[in-house]
Amino acid sequence: MKGKRILGNNWLMIRCVFTDAPAFAWLSLPVAALVAADNVIGNALLPNFLYDALANRLPLGRILTVLALFAALLGTRYLLRALVEEWLRPRARIALKGKLQARLYRQAAQLDLGCYDNPAFYNDFVFAASQAEDRALEIFDTGTRFVSCLLMLGGYLGVMLALDPVVLLPAGGYLLVSFLLNKRRARLNYERDAAL
Repeated sequence: MKGKRILGNNWLMIRCVFTDAPAFAWLSLPVAALVAADNVIGNALLPNFLYDALANRLPLGRILTVLALFAALLGTRYLLRALVEEWLRPRARIALKGKLQARLYRQAAQLDLGCYDNPAFYNDFVFAASQAEDRALEIFDTGTRFVSCLLMLGGYLGVMLALDPVVLLPAGGYLLVSFLLNKRRARLNYERDAAL
């Protein structure tokens, strides 16, 4: 029940970013895809290609062409990321601040005035209003990293299947163990933070 509420709140924040800062949100997704692509290509496909190319004595022009295409991919990624981070993120922060605070104040206006007599409620409300845009952007960034990781995982899975499907057994075991340990670690961190 609590996890469902947290996921619902996170989804609401992600929707707010897409609604209130659409250029930032929609350009962040190709950046996540380019991060995944350059990781899979640079860490799995390119070394394999270079090894095979040198072993088979491919022409230097073909090797340089592939390296130039990879450099173009990296350049596109860094250029688009710079556009998103340096130009669109500050504008998104300003837009989110105004619109999220307006939503919070509209909801606060509907509350009973007796709620404001409680100092804990008032402090929580002021904190929420001051941190709304930062929290929304943090949640959105986590979501884009998640999308990038899923794309990377799919890319690496495809490379492993293409090379040797037997490799999936130890890799799957590692993923299962790391997932279970990370889940346990996240729960312990949550409990520790809740106790503070």
